[in-house]
Amino acid sequence: MDERLGRCVAEQVGLRVVGTLGLIADAAEREWLDFDVAIKQLLSKTNFRVSTKVVAEVRQRILPQR
Repeated sequence: MDERLGRCVAEQVGLRVVGTLGLIADAAEREWLDFDVAIKQLLSKTNFRVSTKVVAEVRQRILPQR
C-alpha cells in the first residue's frame, strides 16, 4: 500500500494518523512496553532512522507522565 495514500484515506475517515515513533510513544505511555528498549530494538534490527534529538524530545514527552 502506498503510505501517502493510506494516510490520506485514514484522515478522510477520521482516523488519527501517527508514525512508527508515535506508535511506540503511545504504547510506552500506556506502559505496554519500555520506550528505550523498543527504540533500541527498532534502530538495531530495522532500517528505521531517527535523530537522537527527536528520540530525546519524545522521551521527555512521555517519561514525566509516569
